[in-house]
Amino acid sequence: MNQAIEASKRNKKIKVRRIAMRSASLAACLLLGFTIGVNSSESFAKTVQDIPVLGGFAKVVTVRSYQENTKDQSVDVEIPEVKIVKEKSTSFTKEVNAQINKMCDQYVKEAKVRANDYRQAFIKTGGTEKEWKAHDITIQVGYEIKSQRNNILSFVINGTENWTSAYSMGKYYNVDIKSGRFITLKDVLGSNYIAIANKSIKQQMAELQKKDKDLTFWSAKEGGFTTINEKTPFYLDQEWNL
Repeated sequence: MNQAIEASKRNKKIKVRRIAMRSASLAACLLLGFTIGVNSSESFAKTVQDIPVLGGFAKVVTVRSYQENTKDQSVDVEIPEVKIVKEKSTSFTKEVNAQINKMCDQYVKEAKVRANDYRQAFIKTGGTEKEWKAHDITIQVGYEIKSQRNNILSFVINGTENWTSAYSMGKYYNVDIKSGRFITLKDVLGSNYIAIANKSIKQQMAELQKKDKDLTFWSAKEGGFTTINEKTPFYLDQEWNL
């Protein structure tokens, strides 16, 4: 993929984020990269308009963090949990936290196996221990809070392996703690959310191309953007934009 990108640059034609395997994957990248106002949905706008920027009902905090350093690899992990302030955890928050904890542990476990397999293949094909050490193999798991307003939280869990991007993890959570449910694109944009999001994304793609004549997006036939769906990842920023 990197070679293809470099070739495109040489031809002064940039193919932006080609993810030809699944159109839905590209839709996720595009939706996360563009901005759509939540005012598209009157009901959701009314729900959030009075919520303070920093509320006191729930928040995302680090529940567990650790580092492991061996001669073969380094591991740096920071696992979050949803915490209800001054009240007991609900069954919903317990379920979300258990899911996050399991997912993070599983990612680290599998990443260690991949790193070990990579090391064995590297040594077997003539690499030296000194050369391997220079690779500075690092596994990281962490999180980023996108918005945190009283009972509505939006955050992402990230997992990376510095020797490959093929197994990177990005799990987005948008939760309404008081109602005990996940917020959906339909909640945010209304019943016509697919058409609204698609229109906004295509308009912004066109605007980007007007600003940069060398910018070219892959066509639908090439695996480029076609449409979002109910499973397309998203997050809400502090201004309540997607």
